[in-house]
Amino acid sequence: MQTITHSPSQLLPQESLVERFYAYLALTDGQLETEMRMHIRAEHDLPEPVRYEAVLERLRAWLELSPEDARILARAYADALRTFPDAYGAEIQRAERAVLLNAMTFQELRVLATVLPWLCDGSWTIGDEKHAVALAA
Repeated sequence: MQTITHSPSQLLPQESLVERFYAYLALTDGQLETEMRMHIRAEHDLPEPVRYEAVLERLRAWLELSPEDARILARAYADALRTFPDAYGAEIQRAERAVLLNAMTFQELRVLATVLPWLCDGSWTIGDEKHAVALAA
């Protein structure tokens, strides 16, 4: 099996993240966790504005997958993110929330809410307030 390598430049829009994520789906659970950890580390190591672009590209790539495939990858990403120190994961989550609020359409949010359960459960915050995405049209 081909080894998937990561560097910050590989997370930018010029690479087909959709193809990369499809390749991830063929991996064993252990391999998938390893790949997701490398992906998270590469996103985290980007300068903040570029990190936001990489997060946007990741989330939009997940939108191009079937909902079940996107859920598998989102769950693997969340599981891998929990293996990092809280402060490390908080930077990625801050970037995700900024992207969700500032760069995605309402329709994209609605679809992602079916993939990312934390979007609907009210567990994410903006400042001191908890929020949930309403799925009603």
